[in-house]
Amino acid sequence: MAARRVVAAWTEAVDGSDSELEAVSSPEAARGLLHGTDASGRTRMVVRGPGVRHIHIAAVDVDTLPARMEVDIELSAVRYVEDRDTTDVLSGSRDSAGRFTERWTLALEGPDEAPWRLVETTSGR
Repeated sequence: MAARRVVAAWTEAVDGSDSELEAVSSPEAARGLLHGTDASGRTRMVVRGPGVRHIHIAAVDVDTLPARMEVDIELSAVRYVEDRDTTDVLSGSRDSAGRFTERWTLALEGPDEAPWRLVETTSGR
């Protein structure tokens, strides 16, 4: 449920408000999803029509506070990097959907209604 909530918030944040994504993730993790490694924020990772194909819990660490869980999420979507000023596609394709896997780290630090928050991302495998 937590991973699907993040996917929905990420999709919304691509063209709309970042508020839902900020509610379910740390600022660093939200930046990672939206801008990848671009610290300037001039590009955006665009994800259209993502479908969650598979979620695999790779690790759970209950010995840390807060507890953490690593998940691999296989998605299918149109995905590309866009220049935010010109809307030029810098990589990927606006037209072709593909499969990719994200490795996300979730921490048990959110409110009761959404206790697992995204705190780290590794994209594009």
